[in-house]
Amino acid sequence: MDNLDANVKLFNEYHALLVTLGKNICKTRPQCGQCPLNTDICRHLHV
Repeated sequence: MDNLDANVKLFNEYHALLVTLGKNICKTRPQCGQCPLNTDICRHLHV
């Protein structure tokens, strides 16, 4: 949140994108190869 402008529309869009990512990629069996955030911030990759 500290890296985003204080804009409600922007926060809502960001939230919606994260929900979509979780619903479509981060499932019981994560689809890490398809993840656009396949970086050091993903806890699944580093457990």
